[in-house]
Amino acid sequence: AHNTVKTTSIMRDSYVNISGYGKDKINHAFVFGGPQLAIKTLNENFNLTITKYIAVNFSDFSAIIDKLGGIEIKVSDDEATEIPGLEKGGTYKLTGDQALAYSRIRCLSGGDYERTHRQRMLLEKLYSMLASRPVTQYSEMAEELFPMIHTNLTNREIMIYSAYIAASRPRLLQNRFPKDDMASSKRINGIYYLVFEEKETTEAIH
Repeated sequence: AHNTVKTTSIMRDSYVNISGYGKDKINHAFVFGGPQLAIKTLNENFNLTITKYIAVNFSDFSAIIDKLGGIEIKVSDDEATEIPGLEKGGTYKLTGDQALAYSRIRCLSGGDYERTHRQRMLLEKLYSMLASRPVTQYSEMAEELFPMIHTNLTNREIMIYSAYIAASRPRLLQNRFPKDDMASSKRINGIYYLVFEEKETTEAIH
């Protein structure tokens, strides 16, 4: 409707209700019931209607980056110390394993908040890189990459979306929820959670 692709992170420690399991961290929904329960948890807590998903595990994530020839990312001096093979900051073409290490950094300033930002930056770089490739290459790429993803989208649906993106070049926007002013960290029974204002956060997501 708006010719826009939006990448949105939900903080992994968000304290939500998981059907059948009670209140817990939102990332546990995937552990308990895979993508189906993860989708159900998102829908029920944020009044969404998600039906489709794509999931990628760590090893396949690395393999996808390598298949695409690496990904160019600017890293800081601090980030470089957490990435195998790097010693100082700069702009590098990261291998799959290096990109995975970059996406998992959470021990630096900003913790998980900055990690979600790194993950969205990687997706933005991948998006730009793939959108700039000729449509004639899509079938070949699809044959290589489809076995590495888990999804309930059909190959045809993915190709339709891909062709649309290649032709229309929709702008890409990114965001993260809950917002800082709507959430605070809290220990419940000795475990750290991110407790947030549910109504305000749902409205902000919409």
